[in-house]
Amino acid sequence: MITQETLKAQFEYEPETGMLRCTTGRRKAYPWRGAGKQRRYLIAEICGEAIYLHRAVWLWHFGTLPAMVDHIDGNPGNNRIENLRECTPAQNQYNSARKSNNKSGYKGVAYCPMYRNPWRARIVVDKRVVLLGYFGSVEEAAKAYEAGAATYAKEFART
Repeated sequence: MITQETLKAQFEYEPETGMLRCTTGRRKAYPWRGAGKQRRYLIAEICGEAIYLHRAVWLWHFGTLPAMVDHIDGNPGNNRIENLRECTPAQNQYNSARKSNNKSGYKGVAYCPMYRNPWRARIVVDKRVVLLGYFGSVEEAAKAYEAGAATYAKEFART
């Protein structure tokens, strides 16, 4: 298991880049490689265990590994400690970007042609879908989602 002591013995934190640079001569200075579907997250094997860079940075600073670490600005390449925060899976989803297959152009908004007001806004809260309403325009639905996200997601809201 990777510990804070192991990381601090082998790596040095670079505050301007958010990277952990290897200080021992046994490996490359930056052993991190792309991982994930689009290779946006950086990962390395340390002590025989794979760890993501953002989680390693958190462990290096605080000595613990929470269940999930969120990038505040949504950029997985920005691993500076001031851009990381502990979160729940639901909070991490609130902070996610609009999905690539979204056709409305707004997060939480979908077109439902069978209704008189066809633009639906909804948000998931505690694993339950909360309907925010049906609206005549996509902009009105987007504003309703923004209000719902501010209410339910608070500082994790991304619209």
